[in-house]
Amino acid sequence: MSLFKKRLDLITYWKKKTEYLFSDEWVKFAQVWKEQCPVQLEETSFQHFLTHFRAASLQIIGIVISRTNATRDRRIELGLQKDSYIRNLTPKDADTILSLYKAYNSSFGSSFTDGVRPMAQLFASSMGVADTTPIEEFFYETFYTMIGNMLTELKRYKLQ
Repeated sequence: MSLFKKRLDLITYWKKKTEYLFSDEWVKFAQVWKEQCPVQLEETSFQHFLTHFRAASLQIIGIVISRTNATRDRRIELGLQKDSYIRNLTPKDADTILSLYKAYNSSFGSSFTDGVRPMAQLFASSMGVADTTPIEEFFYETFYTMIGNMLTELKRYKLQ
């Protein structure tokens, strides 16, 4: 094991994670993931599910980055680039994705104790089903798993 962590550019990391969210590979992952979801989601269109899952995942990437050792200036610089980068990645869906991303960001910030819970509630309530509790619980766990996986991944690096 090396005594020094590898350096990783914060903006490059964010861009790679974001590009993955809009890749064909991620769409296939999301299709498989939707099949693992509670039965209540069977009637929800895949496109609707995918759009919300992408927006929530963008927020999760932001949560993880905010908990890293990257400098405040680099995080601010990233914040200034996010919207235009997403618009370039997905021009036809950009307004919807960015609007939902901001909704997930606001829901995360609405709690002083556990911002992931309101994100899961927003996700569940947006799926157009009567019984949202199983969906909320499923995505509460999913979102925390995603956060944990990314934080583990980033422990190997010093973000700059």
